[in-house]
Formats: sequence, C-alpha cells, structure tokens
Amino acid sequence: MQDETIYFCVPLIGRFASKNWDHVSKLFDQTLLSVLTQKGNLKVLVAGTDIPASRFIGDPRFEFFTVRQDVPQTWREKIHDKTMKLRRLVEEVCERGGGYVVTMDADDLVSNRLAQHIALTDNKIGYIFQSGYLFNVAGKQFRRVHNFSKHCGTCAVFYLGKNDLTPGSGVCAIIENGKHTEYEKHAGLLGKKLDAVPFPAAIYLRHHGGNVSLERESTPMFRNSRNIIRRLVGRSFISDAIRSEFSVPNYY
Repeated sequence: MQDETIYFCVPLIGRFASKNWDHVSKLFDQTLLSVLTQKGNLKVLVAGTDIPASRFIGDPRFEFFTVRQDVPQTWREKIHDKTMKLRRLVEEVCERGGGYVVTMDADDLVSNRLAQHIALTDNKIGYIFQSGYLFNVAGKQFRRVHNFSKHCGTCAVFYLGKNDLTPGSGVCAIIENGKHTEYEKHAGLLGKKLDAVPFPAAIYLRHHGGNVSLERESTPMFRNSRNIIRRLVGRSFISDAIRSEFSVPNYY
C-alpha cells in the first residue's frame, strides 16, 4: 500500500502586494529547498497570483495554482488574501482524496526529518510543532523555543481522511482559517489530539523585510508579545548541523 501523500500547502503573496518581489522569490526558493530535499511521497502545492522564479519550477513535486484576486493593501486584506489561497489548496487536497496537509508559510524552513517522521508514525490525525527555532534575520538572533505554534504559521500537520473531505467544515476549516495559535485547541474540539513532533521541526524567519504578520498595527498586546520574543532570543550562531537539516543559506 502506498504511503499517504504529504502536501506542503503554501499561500504565496502576489507580486504587486509585496514590497520586493525579487526578495519574496528568493525566500520562497529557499523554503522550497528545505521541503524538497526530503524523501517521501510529498507534494508542494502553492496558491498565488504570480509564479516566482525558482530553481524548482519543473520539479514534478511542485504545483502552482493561480488565484485571481484584487491586490490587497492593508494588513487585514493581506490576511484575507492568504485565507482565500489556503481554501483553494484545501479544496485541491480534498479533490485528490486527502492525505496529510502541512501548513507552510512561504518564507519559513522545515527540518529534513519531517516528512519521514510523518510517514513512519502515520497517526492519521496530525501533528503540532511544539519545538522550533526563531531566527531574527536582521539582528542575527537565533533561539529554540518550546511554544513554537504560538509564533509561527508553519507549525502543524493535519490529516484529511475520507470523512474530512468537505471544504469549509471540520479539519478543513481549521486549516483554511489559518489561526495557528488555535490549531491545537480547535483540533481538540473535534476530538483530534495533535501529536507533538519530538524534535524542532521548523525555523520561523522574522525581520527579513517581508513578514506580513509584522505589518499588524502596533497594539499594546502585540508590542508586549514582540518584547517578550526579543528577551527570549539572544544573539547566537547557527550550527552547521542545523544549517544542513533546514537548508539555511550560508549568507545568513
């Protein structure tokens, strides 16, 4: 019996909504590298308005789905734009009969052990990344945290089985809404306890000049959250082992 397909689902900001399309494309290409160096039955499904330049165009594991929408201007419009693209990807996975869905932002990096861990354990429910790394690119700060899903959208895997293939409801709705801080809670309400991946599974790249999440208006609550992160994250070097595992570029 063939292994379940693992779909890395990536909503991509459009050329005219981005501040620097070349920068977006560069980040996206290194994200693809971190996924496609893995072994297993995997696909990268990307929804966007513009196909970026990448060394992986033409790779049979990479598929792009064009989504025509108005160019978002505000932070809220960009979040809505991302949600609509996630819905398109969920619909595609459902049409293919389901499998594992990895929620993936277009500028993060994942461990090259992730796909193998999913395939070997195959719990038919899903996984949460409780442990991961925060990388402040501008400040060259790198630190492991143990509440990773509270910081980063690349933090969960959901299984869509034959009873979950209805976009807009159940597990599909959790993915489509993209509220990563509530993934565990909402999955639990459906009776699906996400298993913790037993190793740091992703790197959240922050302050690289293109984070949509950091465009949010600076409310006191959000300022306090960012200050906590600054205190947690200390200046440090990224080891060669971590660079290799996550495909971290040498220019960082």
